[in-house]
Amino acid sequence: MLDKYFGFINLSLDTEEAVIEAFIEHTDLDKTEHQHLVAMLRGLYQNSGDLVEVEYGKIRTITLESSAEFEQMAEQIITSDFSANKQARLLTIYTRICNISTAIIACAKRMLILKRIGGTIPASLHPELLAMMDSLETINNRFKDTLSALLGNRKTIATAIHAVKEIEQTVDHQRGECLTHLYQLANTTDIPAGTFRCIENIIEHIETIADTVESATISIEWLLLAE
Repeated sequence: MLDKYFGFINLSLDTEEAVIEAFIEHTDLDKTEHQHLVAMLRGLYQNSGDLVEVEYGKIRTITLESSAEFEQMAEQIITSDFSANKQARLLTIYTRICNISTAIIACAKRMLILKRIGGTIPASLHPELLAMMDSLETINNRFKDTLSALLGNRKTIATAIHAVKEIEQTVDHQRGECLTHLYQLANTTDIPAGTFRCIENIIEHIETIADTVESATISIEWLLLAE
């Protein structure tokens, strides 16, 4: 199943370019996981428990199958001929890319819990949550642009990094708006305590995904300083 998503496993990561190419391919994996996460959210909207379960299973499978293989990349970086400083910078990017997938499945778990306790998301929150998901797709694309710039026109890296930081601020603002809306609903309607906490956690975890992408992007700046 893994080869369906990316093919970095059989790469010989003996150059910085090969490592960066592997990182870029992993962003496609994150994009696939994000698409399944959006499908889970829509399943919650449609009150389709089966869809939520199926899509969560897909995310979990990708995460489990990729984690062991992706660890091979860390081993190759550690045993490479890169300077100790560059090894440290590349391993930092590697770790933070791993954190993106971890944040995605953590968010997916909260959606699964909401489904399993029979909770529903108020219809008025649907557009705001989907807008946050759209922002996540955008920030992942800009992160990929930043990595690609390392292999191409490095003059565009600063612009790409700035774009990621701006989008993270957008997601943070969207989180605030969404939480305000949720709290207003809790004050004026009868939202069960478990449902309320699950929705709150989903909103917070969506923003956490954006934070992890920004963190991975910032580590690219550190790699440049190592040169």
